Amino acid sequence: FALLGSTGTGKSSALALILHRLAEQMPHGHIIVLDPHNEYGGAFGENAERFDTDSLRLPYWLMDLDEHIEVFIGRNAEDRMVEADILKRCLLAARKQGGRSRQYRRITGNTPVPYVYSDLIELINTAMGKLEKPEKLVPYLRLKAKIEELKLDNRYRFMFSGLRVNDSLADILSGLLRLPVDGKPVSIIDLSGVPSDIVNVVVSV
Repeated sequence: FALLGSTGTGKSSALALILHRLAEQMPHGHIIVLDPHNEYGGAFGENAERFDTDSLRLPYWLMDLDEHIEVFIGRNAEDRMVEADILKRCLLAARKQGGRSRQYRRITGNTPVPYVYSDLIELINTAMGKLEKPEKLVPYLRLKAKIEELKLDNRYRFMFSGLRVNDSLADILSGLLRLPVDGKPVSIIDLSGVPSDIVNVVVSV
């Protein structure tokens, strides 16, 4: 269902009230609120766990191939198709390296296999080293520079924090979905601090 109304008619208050009643009726439920404007941070008190860019853990390896392309390359980049092809090949190789010690029947560019960020950079470097013509190096250099830039940008630390990658999908899911609930059936994910160019990807993940 949808709550519709013009500005100031009380949509946010109505939604908060509905969620309060749901939480009262189902105290062991799992409610996730995607909060783009930080409106609900204080609406549920002790009944909610709040996540923002300081506490949210959403590692980069959870993204599928299309999401990697959108974050690492962008929608309107020059030579986007060339860079996307490079990223596709190197990402698959990085995932396969990361999945060697685990029991995966089949790994694709979309399989959420934890991989080491530095492995992806090294694979791009290796592929770049096989080229002879300087003009063909530009897409590789641009892609590598963009990935390294994201890693150093504090706004993206909730995705790129730490150099070591652990297979912590169970921990991530249990935190976001409140498993166990522990008296907090509501998870509020504050998206107001997420860079605007990746909000869609973060919501999708």
